[in-house]
Amino acid sequence: MELSTGFDFLRATIDVALGNFDFDKYFNRLNNRFSGVCFLSGQQGKIVEIVDNSEEFLEVVYCESLSKIGDIVEGIVDGSDKRLGVIIYSSNTPKPIINPSKVLNIVINRYD
Repeated sequence: MELSTGFDFLRATIDVALGNFDFDKYFNRLNNRFSGVCFLSGQQGKIVEIVDNSEEFLEVVYCESLSKIGDIVEGIVDGSDKRLGVIIYSSNTPKPIINPSKVLNIVINRYD
């Protein structure tokens, strides 16, 4: 939650419980940030290469390939266990300005 709102709800709850809550401490630092999650999927085939370029993108907070080289991709994602990767971003704009496949490029050889 703090990633997109700038508000640390857990810290505020503790401060309230201890009688230390200071309204200005929390509400003066709020910013208009947006965050989101991109899940990667792919065409049917075999993964032959995974290139993680996430360090080149300042907006990327977290990036992980959920697959490995040699994995077989069925093509249809019908559950969270078939996602190829995940990217979490934080930005000043509500729409992501990143192209997920440029952040985490998963190369698949298609079956012919």
